Amino acid sequence: MNEIAWIWIGITIFSIVFEAITVTLVTIWFIPGAITATIFALTGLPLWAQLTAFFVISAICLVFFMPWVRKKKIVHTNADSVIGKKAVVTEKVDNIAGAGACKIEGKEWTARSAEENVTFEVGEIAVIKEISGVKLILVKEEKEE
Repeated sequence: MNEIAWIWIGITIFSIVFEAITVTLVTIWFIPGAITATIFALTGLPLWAQLTAFFVISAICLVFFMPWVRKKKIVHTNADSVIGKKAVVTEKVDNIAGAGACKIEGKEWTARSAEENVTFEVGEIAVIKEISGVKLILVKEEKEE
């Protein structure tokens, strides 16, 4: 086996190991290109053909598979059902102090205010505006007159 084929095998192995460690889909596109270039090197094709195959195959993989990989799958959960409902504050909600909790449907949630300078006192009723991670984002309940 010639030296250039070993270089392509090294690039293939490096890309596989790097991708396995990071799982970021950074080098996965180079794997098919490097394999193709290895085959070209083993069959005795010139370096320019190997490089062209490497870049063309890698680019094709990137262009055709990246949109498919980038599609985010949104998993809807029952947690979304609490948005718009009222919750009882069980621990003072203060964004500056990084504290707060509320209870809704028998479950305790970490809570924060939607507005930085607005706090909620224990026992106060708040409306859930959104969910951010595992925190409920609260707004003041509008009083009906």
